[in-house]
Amino acid sequence: MGRNVRLFCRRLSSSGKAVSEFPWLSQPLSKSRPQPIKSQSQQPITANFPVQHTQLANGLRVASQGGSGDFCTIGVAVKAGSRYEMFSPSGVTHVLEKVSYNSTASFHSKDQLLHQLEQIGGICDCQFSRDVAFYAMSVSRENIKPALQILSEVVLQPKLQQEELELAKLLVSYDLQDHEESLLRMQPDVLLQDLIHRASFRGNTIGLPKFCPKDNVENITVDDLRNFLKTYIVPERTVVAAAGLELGTFAPLVEECLDFSSRSYGDAKGVTLDESVAQYTGGELNVEQQMKPVSGGDNPLPELTHFMIGLESPSVTDPGFVAANVLSFLMGGGGSFSAGGPGKGMYARMYLNVLNRYHYAFHAAAQCFPYYDAGLFCVQAASPPEKSRDLCQVLVRELLNMTSSIEGEELARAKNQLKSMLVMNLETRPVQFEDIARQMLGQASHRGPEELVQMIDAVTAQEIQSVAHEMLGSKVSCAFLGRLMNVPSSRELTHAFIHGGNWPKDRIKL
Repeated sequence: MGRNVRLFCRRLSSSGKAVSEFPWLSQPLSKSRPQPIKSQSQQPITANFPVQHTQLANGLRVASQGGSGDFCTIGVAVKAGSRYEMFSPSGVTHVLEKVSYNSTASFHSKDQLLHQLEQIGGICDCQFSRDVAFYAMSVSRENIKPALQILSEVVLQPKLQQEELELAKLLVSYDLQDHEESLLRMQPDVLLQDLIHRASFRGNTIGLPKFCPKDNVENITVDDLRNFLKTYIVPERTVVAAAGLELGTFAPLVEECLDFSSRSYGDAKGVTLDESVAQYTGGELNVEQQMKPVSGGDNPLPELTHFMIGLESPSVTDPGFVAANVLSFLMGGGGSFSAGGPGKGMYARMYLNVLNRYHYAFHAAAQCFPYYDAGLFCVQAASPPEKSRDLCQVLVRELLNMTSSIEGEELARAKNQLKSMLVMNLETRPVQFEDIARQMLGQASHRGPEELVQMIDAVTAQEIQSVAHEMLGSKVSCAFLGRLMNVPSSRELTHAFIHGGNWPKDRIKL
């Protein structure tokens, strides 16, 4: 059979000869193996493009990182996320995200603006996170100036018409509806992360709701949007960044195109500027929710209760920040099913000590949420409702075990995973842009991947244990989503942390 197939392959060659002179893969290679051709160039394979930055006369900071290729990502980053809504109606930033890239002083409609962007081969995006607002574009180098002109119009001269606001409110309602439907798709991450932030930093800064409350959607007005923009989109709170473009080319164009004195909302009243520092409070926030998944067949998916347990962790500017991130990868984790493969973290503690040992653990993973003035270290998990208390006890003991001895192999593995994630994410222009903008906003400087890799390599087991001791000394936060018939209170969790993972003899209820 093999000979016939080989003869057939020979017939495919116009010369009647075999397509390749090498033997079939089922046969061993001959001793005369081909030698690899090595490059004779003495130049490095990759060039080093450091991040450069400058400050314009009006206080606006401009930062960029050169690079090869025809396309780059440019954008405006502002300290204007949901954490700054203390003196504005809750949900203003959620609406502002949806109302972006609409009509401006020069573009009469969203269609006209997007058509112009399409003509220069660009794509756009707007995202308001908890602490930073991003207006970004990816475009070819030759069209940087028209792209900056469009970006300036979007950020500084939006018309904010009533019909645009009504459409944005509709999009916000769709978002909220999608969050509810995601629970039926077994994807509660977005809501659960919002709950743990609200429980950990109750009533302040990053503990304010990220999404517009359903009851507040119709109450937000155009004046609310204009007042928020008037206060927060100012040069001293703004960084204009570029990934893939040299500063010498970028900075003069930014100075030419972005004129903050022409803001269309410059005559608004504004709101009180909130410069509060994040205050970790600890606490709990539970939501009773039917979590029965929509699934058919003889073996439907089980109903699960999802929860997170949180501790205060170092901020981005804290010396223990890198050690806390290494610790999160050392703990690792994920879902109860994984296809495996390199980098999956199958030898991390959450897999070895939780998911592989307890059949009722459907999910267990550690993660960090760093901010420039605070941090949150969490373990997210899921189990059947009747087993949620048992899984909480397992996780408390695993968190307490963070201060135990750390083997050299698991420490090296955690470092390698963190470094791998870091450098692979920075291969894309949008992530490079966000990294530059966030670092410049938070610490007015930039650390490149080479420096970060060195900092990761320098982390010792003793530093990780020290950070773990500090985190375990903070108040406990928890958030539960699902059926709450068997979940512990934050007071019970605190008791368990103090007494080696053991519950109090009598149930403590608030």
